[in-house]
Amino acid sequence: MLKKFEKICNITLVLAIILPGLFFPSIQASAVEGSQTLADMRQSLADYERELEENKEKERLTQEEINRITDSITENTNTINRLSDEMIELQGEITQAEKDIEAKDKEIKEIVNFLQIASGESAYLEYAFGAKDFTDFIYRMAISEQLSSYNEELVDEYNTLIENNKKKKKEIEEKQESLKSTQIELAKQKEKLGEELKSTSELGMSKESAIKLEKENIAFYEKMGCGENETIEACTNRTQILPPGTAFYRPIISGRITSEFGSRCYWLNGQYTCDFHGGLDMTQSGDAVPIYAAAPGRVVGIVRHWECGGNEIMIIHNINGKKYTTMYLHLRTIMVEMNQIVTMDTQIATMGGNPARETWDRCSTGQHLHFTIANGHYGTDYQFRDWYTKFEPNMFNPRILLNAPPTGGSFSNRFRKY
Repeated sequence: MLKKFEKICNITLVLAIILPGLFFPSIQASAVEGSQTLADMRQSLADYERELEENKEKERLTQEEINRITDSITENTNTINRLSDEMIELQGEITQAEKDIEAKDKEIKEIVNFLQIASGESAYLEYAFGAKDFTDFIYRMAISEQLSSYNEELVDEYNTLIENNKKKKKEIEEKQESLKSTQIELAKQKEKLGEELKSTSELGMSKESAIKLEKENIAFYEKMGCGENETIEACTNRTQILPPGTAFYRPIISGRITSEFGSRCYWLNGQYTCDFHGGLDMTQSGDAVPIYAAAPGRVVGIVRHWECGGNEIMIIHNINGKKYTTMYLHLRTIMVEMNQIVTMDTQIATMGGNPARETWDRCSTGQHLHFTIANGHYGTDYQFRDWYTKFEPNMFNPRILLNAPPTGGSFSNRFRKY
């Protein structure tokens, strides 16, 4: 496998993640390089497998770092919540201390006011005898005796408590802000690592795709009897086979060609008709002849019971950097869905076009598949009735990319070169 395959494959897979819905599996010119041998391909396979293991280890380490940061974020969140609870508790203590000071201040002012009016021991007694009950009398006596030495000290203690609580509250607020800043930084690191993990994962997908394709290529050339050190070019010339992934495969396994691309005249529904035929027709007998995608791609159009074409499927492809669209007409059953990714091994439909069965298809004279190719991608932005205004001007003879025998000629597989 060529090293350039990896680069192209990487780009293709990255686009598949970044631009969902615009991904078209790419066919690479892998084993067509003349100087490459089976031995070279096995070495490329070993290199891909080693790189995949290295990539998996990087992915594992990145995930571990993401987990560590996630744990730190969780721990910081818990700390922030705990500090918030402490602030609520401190605010309650501050509020209670302020209430106690206010009550004590009021009481002291009453006593001081009385002492400013009266003087001497009798004044204290008058204040004490003004009590409502005995308990109040005892309390007032104690207040009078301790006023000068106690109340000022008590108020100072309250004030100190308030100041300390406010200071601690400020420290908690600053710590909370610091933790929030740390949370933001950790979140950025996690996001960055997430992007790295995504990129690593995409690269891993690329490696796995390369390994899968390389294994398929090796198995294919082994089956075709290519020698270990025989160049692929020599092998394909000797065996007359189409290298996998280098061209469109025939969409049916076996059959014969019945009509060519270009101008033609024929009998249709009892009338002699001349028109321009925009595809290559092929047929095979049977009730459920399988039809396959001619190349990897994405289904962008499905039409049912069209009056001139019957059931139809449209697929877009990206082959060696070039865009193509294929259409498959006169189908009996459709076996794919819109936007489904398909490969050359995906059965997309069965052959129809029999006027006795597909009675709605007035443009078919017998069971067959009409296969069409156009340059560019169509069907993604247009209604079906508008496809032809975009599609038809870019159609070309399918034989340019599809290897097939001449009109009337038969074939028994999808890849033999004619």
